[in-house]
Amino acid sequence: MSKKGRDGLEPEIIISTLKHTNIPTLLVEGTGDVGIYRWLEKRLGVGKVDILQCGGRSDLLEIYSRRGEFDTKPVVFLADLDDYIYFGVNIKYNEIIFTSGYSIENDIICDNSIDYLFDESEKSDFENALTRMIEIYSEKVSRRSSDPSEDLALHPSTYYDFERSAFITSNIFEQYQKDELWFDHIKADPKILIRGKNIVSLYAAILSRTSRQSKFSKANIVEIHLKQSALPMPIARTLVKIRYKFRALGIAI
Repeated sequence: MSKKGRDGLEPEIIISTLKHTNIPTLLVEGTGDVGIYRWLEKRLGVGKVDILQCGGRSDLLEIYSRRGEFDTKPVVFLADLDDYIYFGVNIKYNEIIFTSGYSIENDIICDNSIDYLFDESEKSDFENALTRMIEIYSEKVSRRSSDPSEDLALHPSTYYDFERSAFITSNIFEQYQKDELWFDHIKADPKILIRGKNIVSLYAAILSRTSRQSKFSKANIVEIHLKQSALPMPIARTLVKIRYKFRALGIAI
């Protein structure tokens, strides 16, 4: 798997590389999800597919817009839906494989399969903090619809003290008040619709607190999901789509 630190390779370097290789290549965003990409590489077959990480979503979309420069090469694009999950995908990106949820993390953690690790008080903390997250996030999405610069990152520690199991005094509750329409929409499937890193942070905040004998980091939480015998349907579906795209290019993966 080729990469350049956290941020991936520069678009010009990637395009030049693609022009001079016949190795089947999966182009991904490359925003720090190295463990997930390594898992993908193993699933697809080490040595069968080269995974190239871009410097993020905008770089991947730029390279996609220039795919005519390497249109004879076996290249497949994989990207997070990001806020397209709320506002729709532009038809010009119809050849990109997008995640089912907001991000690839959502596709991995959406099946509740590690909730059994919670005791009753932890389950209550999770539900309380998640409900408040949905409330705050609903207003963030509402603002994002008219202001693309609105940041959808939301760490639960900004409003909840997981050591004391209590909400903390924070001006975020004044800054972001529940948007009823978006709240109802997101509440229907929060683990798909809320930015995946926010949800993973919520799990980790509870499963790594000091009172626990066993602790789980964000990386542990993702890894547990990926090592299940039965994969969550969204990530299993993504694997099928990737294989189908390569087969359409004449590559058996």
